Amino acid sequence: MFKGKLPDAVLASLLETLPVEFSIVDANDKVLAWNRHETRVFRRTDNVLGRDVRVCILARASPRWKRSLLK
Repeated sequence: MFKGKLPDAVLASLLETLPVEFSIVDANDKVLAWNRHETRVFRRTDNVLGRDVRVCILARASPRWKRSLLK
């Protein structure tokens, strides 16, 4: 488990430089945040914040993603 504390600016820089695209959702599947990875699979605008992740990506998701999201 991670020990210590990071200033917000350091954490933001770390998350933005990871070589993967990711989104963060809460326990209710609401979109909280995402990084701005250069090779985005799912393009997002700020209006998806707080929306259900399944609604945001199901229209463009592959069948495999849809199966995992609908579980």
